[in-house]
Amino acid sequence: NSQYLIAVSHNAGGKISPSTSVESAGEKIHFEFKPDSGYKVSKVTIDGEPKGAVSSWDLTVEHAH
Repeated sequence: NSQYLIAVSHNAGGKISPSTSVESAGEKIHFEFKPDSGYKVSKVTIDGEPKGAVSSWDLTVEHAH
């Protein structure tokens, strides 16, 4: 089964957990967006698509095309 590197990036003022992951196609990953004290999540973008000011996101790893 192929494995894929899932990399994340963020601006200052918080963390994304997990920060980087290596997963197989079909696996699900749960991301949490944790702002530092005094900050809030203003927007989340996944694969170039805006998802709003969410605190978490579930991603299913798909096969590369």
